[in-house]
Amino acid sequence: MKMKKLFTTLLLMGMAVSPVTPQPSTPRLEPFGLEGKRVTALGISPQLAPSHQHLYATTEEDGVYRRPLLHPDSTWTSLGLEGKRIKALDIQVWGAGPAIFHTPVVGGWPDYSNGDSTLIYRFENNNWIPADSGIARTFSVISLASFASGGHEPPGFAFASLGNTNFYFVYRSHIRGRRWEAVFGSDVLDGPLITALAVNQNGLLKEVWIGGYDGLFFQPWLRKSVDMGLTWQPLFFIGLNLGPENGCHAFAFHPIDPGIVYVGMDGTVIKTIDGGKTWTHTGLRDTLLVSFPGLVMDPFKLEHIYAGGRLRLGDSWVLWESFDAGMTWQKVVPMFSLAGITRIVADPNTPGVIYIATAGNGVWRYESDIVAVKDRREEASPQDFALEQNYPNPFSTEGRSHAAGNGGTIIRFAIPLSLANSPAHLAIYNLRGELVRELLNRRLPADRYLVRWDGRNDAGREVASGIYLYRLQVGHLTEMRKLSLLK
Repeated sequence: MKMKKLFTTLLLMGMAVSPVTPQPSTPRLEPFGLEGKRVTALGISPQLAPSHQHLYATTEEDGVYRRPLLHPDSTWTSLGLEGKRIKALDIQVWGAGPAIFHTPVVGGWPDYSNGDSTLIYRFENNNWIPADSGIARTFSVISLASFASGGHEPPGFAFASLGNTNFYFVYRSHIRGRRWEAVFGSDVLDGPLITALAVNQNGLLKEVWIGGYDGLFFQPWLRKSVDMGLTWQPLFFIGLNLGPENGCHAFAFHPIDPGIVYVGMDGTVIKTIDGGKTWTHTGLRDTLLVSFPGLVMDPFKLEHIYAGGRLRLGDSWVLWESFDAGMTWQKVVPMFSLAGITRIVADPNTPGVIYIATAGNGVWRYESDIVAVKDRREEASPQDFALEQNYPNPFSTEGRSHAAGNGGTIIRFAIPLSLANSPAHLAIYNLRGELVRELLNRRLPADRYLVRWDGRNDAGREVASGIYLYRLQVGHLTEMRKLSLLK
């Protein structure tokens, strides 16, 4: 009876929220090792079992590192190549069923003046083996990518983009091979500068995409191949005003619909839904002097997209995330200064988690405040507004909770179509009705969501044990529940 009266009192206190526009989120950022290093690339092989998954990182002069993902308290192990300027990383995968194999392949900028001429290395039997036969010793490696092969298929192809001060080429090789052949490029000055290369593998579809800058005025430039690099189809940004000095830096391919591709550009992220025939801007645009080399989808919620990069003046951190397939974006602002983002990869086992490579502050782990999750039993959008009881409850902030993905608790809720894109506000209050932590304040599409609370207030300090209230308002509807925190 007292609790019911308290709920009524809180509702009458006018804790309603006005319509909102996206605000900078409170990031759940934590360092993930390699402090102080310039990390140039990251890679994970998602086809392997979690117990065999590693996060690989390349650095500008400190070599290559590996860290297990299954063990949260693990550390990075050096794999060698110290002193090499490693710029590109690919995880080559072949085999099927339990017999799936993988190996990292890296490439970089040799110091030709000191007798270093190896462009590409393969990691075999715990050693780095030169694997760059057929490539002229005047280039540097910019990007690497490969198609996975399985079953009785022949080994797939791997691709590399290379360049020097005058010329840029794409080479290809068989996976596990060491000899390369040129499949794109020409000895013409002021040709296209290839800054992005990726493969789009979706069932029978196998495409290679390359992009960058072209011409004296650095116009955006894009091509794809559907025959393993034998021919290349130009793609035009018709209807987009991208301006001069703009180019491609990253691709993100939809794993279900092969026609949907996002491209990280200078100042904007663009999108196609028909394989590159037509293009549109996403809601992330007009961010001047920003390039986006980091672009990835959440594999658990494909409308959840991350775009990261750097300010070209000062090389500082820039990160945005979208929960509605790029229509609107939320800026993720660190509580401290960080170097610019060079790459992003998504955790294949945990929704809403990405790993971020920086140009001077090592690797960081970001856990989104909110994750949209489809109930596998119900693919349709929810029909009713609902706020579920948190789990676990009671919960503790000590140790790690498997359910919450960290020391904390999970709050689940559903937004029906009737409330789609309405202002949504979720917050924690104490029993005096005082705001403790704002967990959510943005518009969301119809879906089922979960939000994690780690038991901290808006200032980042852990709160005391006791009973708290969590209140969700979406549009004109409001619901509230209580939870218990134990220490």
